[in-house]
Amino acid sequence: EMCIRDRYQRRVLFFFALSYKTVQMFSAKLRPFRLHGESFLPLLELLTDAAEFDGLPVRHNEEILNLHLATLLPFKPTNSDMASPHVKSLLLLLSYFLDIPFPIADFITDTKSVLDQCVRVVQGMIAIAQNKGQLDTLLALINVLQMIVQGMWICDPPLLQLSRKSLSIKNILSLRDKGITHLQHVMGMSEKEIQRMVGKNVASEIKRFPDITVETELVRGTESGSSPNKLAEGEMLLTVKLQKVNGLNKMQTKYGKWKEPAYYIIVGNESSNEVIRVTRFTLKREAKLKLTFDWPEIQKNAVLKAYFMTDSFIGLDQVVTLKWENAPCTCLLYTSDAADDMQCVDLGGRRIIKKKKKK
Repeated sequence: EMCIRDRYQRRVLFFFALSYKTVQMFSAKLRPFRLHGESFLPLLELLTDAAEFDGLPVRHNEEILNLHLATLLPFKPTNSDMASPHVKSLLLLLSYFLDIPFPIADFITDTKSVLDQCVRVVQGMIAIAQNKGQLDTLLALINVLQMIVQGMWICDPPLLQLSRKSLSIKNILSLRDKGITHLQHVMGMSEKEIQRMVGKNVASEIKRFPDITVETELVRGTESGSSPNKLAEGEMLLTVKLQKVNGLNKMQTKYGKWKEPAYYIIVGNESSNEVIRVTRFTLKREAKLKLTFDWPEIQKNAVLKAYFMTDSFIGLDQVVTLKWENAPCTCLLYTSDAADDMQCVDLGGRRIIKKKKKK
């Protein structure tokens, strides 16, 4: 630990109980990630290169099984050393995401060991990406957490998050023909419609997914600090009100562990790939969060976005565009463009960006 002099890196090391070698490696190698069009393989390779996977056992002649497993994957690891515990960790993780059967029972135990380490290691990567201001990398890492919890690839049909007992592949293909491809489509139906189209099991299981209404409000500060929230000139206050309609407070991951879903609000500049503000929280029933950040008038043409994400479910994230307007400083700035966009859905599938009347 004494090898790390950077104060923030030391905080990450102690908070997530990571090896100093891991923190140093992530700080040096974590780079901007192109969220659209780039494979997650480089991120997963960096993840499994962490010192936390040094102790994963590679048994006698197991490198032969690792090589066989590698031939079944659509992604080829950069490192070809099949006797490496880091390469084995990567192969097990990819097989878990892609639902590829393991050649021996020991691999199932090893995979659970890898997944147990992965969650806190990824959370440490998120903290470092936030500190480095890498927006796309931060968003991609939250996607990796979603993949770990659900045990599926980020591009897989989101309906696969429903258990196979409730919905078979045949059912999913049938729903796709009817234009139902996302969880939001199912969550937007009445219970009778769900029972009629996909059965009673889905109607009861869909209630475990978070159905959360979100209301946002953006206030701009003034030079004199006379705004209601005493913001300085160039400061913005984003107030977010959340209310959970449905959704369990605890859920079981695909690998058997119980966890409480966590949520992120990220304010970022997509064009410059910059992280401006991040907050992580859990939600029992309702919450009101306030995020203050700098947005001076000289940068008013910049397009900032607020990302509402969960670490536990795939396809239920939301993006809201924030606008700096040349209006009286007591005016509220609303995300009305998101409210009118049929593609903008909340964490549970409803259109929920509420507009308040101006006072």
